[in-house]
Amino acid sequence: MKKALAIAVLALAGYGEGLYAQTRADRMFNMPQQYIYNTHTAHLQERNRIVIEMADATDYIMARNLDSIVRIMLTDIAIYKDSIQDMDNVRIDYVLRKGSDNTIMRLKKYKPEGGVYVKRDGAFSKLKLEQDTIRISLAKPLAEHAMPMSFYDFPVQITFLLNNYTELDALLNDKGLLNHIVDTFAAKSITKPYSPNISKTGTVIDYFPFKASKRMDVYRKQDEDDNKITARKK
Repeated sequence: MKKALAIAVLALAGYGEGLYAQTRADRMFNMPQQYIYNTHTAHLQERNRIVIEMADATDYIMARNLDSIVRIMLTDIAIYKDSIQDMDNVRIDYVLRKGSDNTIMRLKKYKPEGGVYVKRDGAFSKLKLEQDTIRISLAKPLAEHAMPMSFYDFPVQITFLLNNYTELDALLNDKGLLNHIVDTFAAKSITKPYSPNISKTGTVIDYFPFKASKRMDVYRKQDEDDNKITARKK
C-alpha cells in the first residue's frame, strides 16, 4: 500500500515563540507532560543530546531498531532540505503510527535574532549558536497501551537536540550507537520482575556513552502524594 504522507510546514521569521512554544498544532506532536514517567537522556559529543520520554518503560520495544526509524525519517524529510538555509534553526516533528501507512511531519524554521560572527584568517563568518530539534513520536492504538490514555495515542517520543539536524547522518554512521542507547536504557529502566505501576514509579537516567567511564546516573521516582514526584538516586 502506498504510504500516505501529511506535511505541515511553518516558517517563522524570528524566535518570538521559541523552540518549545505551544500551539494547537503542537498538541499533535508533543506527549502531554503529565504522562511522562520516564525521561532518559544520552549526552553525546559537542553538547548534542538524545532524550527519550515515555509513560511505560516496556514501550521501549517500539524504539527497537532506532537507526532504521531514523533512516526512514531522513528519507521523508529530504523534501525540506532546499528550503533550509545554513544559519536557520529548525524543529522537525515526525509521527510514525503502528499499523498505519499515515506519517505526519512538520517543519518549523527560525531565523536567529541578530548575529554572532567570528574572524578567521582575516574573514568574518557567522556562528550558529542555537541547536536544532528533531522529535520522533511513535504511536500505537490506545487499546494496546499499558495504562488508559484517552487524549493521545503516542506513548514514546524521542528528541534529538543537535547543533545541526544534518548530524543525524553522523549518528547513523556510528554503527550500532542508536540501538545501543535504546537497549541500555531499556535494560536499566525495566525491573525484573516488572510491575507496570506507572502511577507510582518512573525513572530518570543520564547516560554519557562517550566518556571513558561510560557514566550513567539512574534515579527512581516515587510519588509522595498524588501531586508530587520526587527523585531518589539509585
